[in-house]
Amino acid sequence: MSESEPMHKDMTDMIEVITTSIEINAREEDFYRRSAAASGSEVARALFLEIADDVQKHVTALQARRRKLCDALRDLEMSTKTET
Repeated sequence: MSESEPMHKDMTDMIEVITTSIEINAREEDFYRRSAAASGSEVARALFLEIADDVQKHVTALQARRRKLCDALRDLEMSTKTET
């Protein structure tokens, strides 16, 4: 087992966890947006939309982190190939 294999596995696992989190949060955002659309109360609608916007910002941040991890994983894989 090379030194980079545990790191490769850790990074791959983290990418999978973040991807799952993005999917869950996207569904949550959709739920809040649908709740806002169905709400008869202007106050509740505004609150649901505010929560949905917060969740969307979180999803955007997770997507950026996933891209960085994917880039780091690609760099690790390229450096492993050059070492062999």
